[in-house]
Amino acid sequence: MLYKYATWKEKDSDNFTKKNIKGSKLYFNTPDSFNDPFDTSPNYDIPPLTREKLLDLFAKQNFGKYDADLIAEACKISSLEFNKIFKGMDYDRAHNAKRGITCFSRKNDNILMWSHYAYNHQGVCLGFDIDENDEHLTKFFDESKNKHLFSSANGNACRIFPMKYVSYDERPLIDMSDEMKSWAEVLTFKSNLWKYEEEVRIAILSLSQNQIIFPRTLHYKPSSLKEIICGANMKLGTFIKLKDFAEKLPNEISISVATLSDTSYELNIKKLNADALKKIIENYCGLISSSNNIFAHSKISKIQLSQRKIQEHWTESVKNILMHRAISDFKLNEFNIADMIKQGGKKISDILNAEDVTLSNFMDSMAKNIKYLAKK
Repeated sequence: MLYKYATWKEKDSDNFTKKNIKGSKLYFNTPDSFNDPFDTSPNYDIPPLTREKLLDLFAKQNFGKYDADLIAEACKISSLEFNKIFKGMDYDRAHNAKRGITCFSRKNDNILMWSHYAYNHQGVCLGFDIDENDEHLTKFFDESKNKHLFSSANGNACRIFPMKYVSYDERPLIDMSDEMKSWAEVLTFKSNLWKYEEEVRIAILSLSQNQIIFPRTLHYKPSSLKEIICGANMKLGTFIKLKDFAEKLPNEISISVATLSDTSYELNIKKLNADALKKIIENYCGLISSSNNIFAHSKISKIQLSQRKIQEHWTESVKNILMHRAISDFKLNEFNIADMIKQGGKKISDILNAEDVTLSNFMDSMAKNIKYLAKK
């Protein structure tokens, strides 16, 4: 299983992950947008014969032609000096425009990955069934929807490979004499500072001289998506919408939640079975409806703030319960609305019978009820 960390925002208009899942699409980006400035910017080993070939190729791509004497001189200078000239021609940027990359990880519980790529643990981590031995991903991608992208006429190549991590003084020299071999090596190496990501890449390369830009999206087979893991900071209200969305997808997808360990700095991935999902939904709906019922009490006139205002605050507080607390603290196999209303610091009836009930009093008492249940 390979994992892809992604954002998941409340508004549908901002929810690109939802749109991509619905269309079974992977988005590819150019390396120059990555957060590692060394990514795909290697140290080149360019022998004289290869220099001539590359200079000629670069000139054609830029609709020009280098003078023969200039090429001859370029073939005589040191590799270090030629590297400087080569990078000065912006070869990396021009070549990277033909490379599309989408990134996965072998880890689904890395705290930093959740922080950097999944909206500060409010997003999701998607689990895909991808055979890493299927080099060109014929089993993973939907050929019927991508066929035109990989025809001989378009000349696109697609590959999967794991990243190789090296120390700062082991930055590899990339042999540019074989372009097909070198493009994979350029995309493969990173500093071992990034080793924690355990990254696996899928890359597209446009091989055609006429097609410089790679395709931005590719369709995978819907059955390849197996799991959606919700971040520890995802709100309960957002989770309810995500669960409803997942149930409408054509293939069955398991839903899990990342929860915080009680004893160490690590995440626990808890798969939710049908019973647990049902319990979450019942409690969520019960909390919302109970807030409506509370404000129908005959003594509600004693509350100094308007019913509407208090109801809005309470309903919003329910939606803002974090998933890791809902799973870890509330112990959903035991938690139910009847306990919520009947037990705790004060009973709901006592709160509403008080002479001077404010929004703050009301919310504080509800918080005590929640904390009481969390300790059960």
